[in-house]
Amino acid sequence: MDFRTIPLENETMNFDTKTGEPKLETKPGRDFFLARPEYYLPMARGGYDIKFDASSNLEISKPLMRTQGLELFDRLFMIAQTFPGSYDPVKLGDKTAQLYDYDPNALKPDQAIQDEQSQRLEQMIELAGLENKQMMQGRPVPPTPFASPAHTRVHLEFMNSDEFQKQFPAEDPRTNIFTDHVVGEIMAQTGRAQGSGGQPPEGAVPEETGQPAASSASAGITNRPGGMAQPSATVGNIIPSLNLGTGSR
Repeated sequence: MDFRTIPLENETMNFDTKTGEPKLETKPGRDFFLARPEYYLPMARGGYDIKFDASSNLEISKPLMRTQGLELFDRLFMIAQTFPGSYDPVKLGDKTAQLYDYDPNALKPDQAIQDEQSQRLEQMIELAGLENKQMMQGRPVPPTPFASPAHTRVHLEFMNSDEFQKQFPAEDPRTNIFTDHVVGEIMAQTGRAQGSGGQPPEGAVPEETGQPAASSASAGITNRPGGMAQPSATVGNIIPSLNLGTGSR
């Protein structure tokens, strides 16, 4: 005769060796209890009260868990963007990667690559400072090949400073040296962005209007009292195509 086997979650059924009383003890994992008649129908007593959990114990499938995880990520990521500090976007991404059985650390950039990119950015910024010193001495410096927007920003910030505005009048040849250098870098960045189908970098000249962006070289040659107040000092007058949207680019 076969007796029913009752599964137990994180528990096990033992019996007191002296009294014969059954007792449930904690045990991690799954265990089984063989429901023999002498266990639940003792002859000398009125029997046991046996309770069964009627709820479903089926595990959620992985596809369903992933769908729920993606829905949760979408909602929490929107909150993280709207209210900075409410949720950590990186931790949300890590949890999503784990749902697909990926190691989040394996999907992140290698530390060596991050260090190399940071070092390269620092070198470009330092180079811009050295170029500023050379151009202040009146030495023409050609546009830096493949200069990053951060590199060009160093030139622009210096050109927009009080030191530059007061020290170099519009007719100073060094003004044109700075302008030619910066405009050359911006045009190269714009060409690379358009050639790759991306958006022009910060400080580039939009193709549709032909007008310099607010952060372009013209921002570094503003009219100020005691500075370069002459309209001829603007980039648009040096290169008319930037204003008119004509000419080669």
